[in-house]
Amino acid sequence: MAIDFLRGLRWYAALAVVFVILFALWVLMGGAPGYVVQIDYAWTGDLMVGADVVIDDVVVGKLEPVGGRPVRGFEVEKGTHVVTLRGGTGETRPETVVVGPARTAVLMADFEERYTGCVVFFR
Repeated sequence: MAIDFLRGLRWYAALAVVFVILFALWVLMGGAPGYVVQIDYAWTGDLMVGADVVIDDVVVGKLEPVGGRPVRGFEVEKGTHVVTLRGGTGETRPETVVVGPARTAVLMADFEERYTGCVVFFR
């Protein structure tokens, strides 16, 4: 009976060691998540598809659906960033976000119609 108990413990110990090794390899090979500014632009419909995403006065990509979902993420460094959109159908109000200690900042793009055109803003 004691021998069966020890065999079971050996299996658990072996699995724990394998898990720790695999986790360490995953982290070392870049699998750990970085810092991300995620923009969900479902509320704007097709108005902002193809708009340039500008973070800290640098164009980092375009708003294009990934897998049919109107959500895009852009990697950034930890800290405070100013996010805006360029090239859509209206002007965009810049938004300041702080990334860290949370690794993801989520912005919801919405628009407001006015007599002078539409204004895109983040919620």
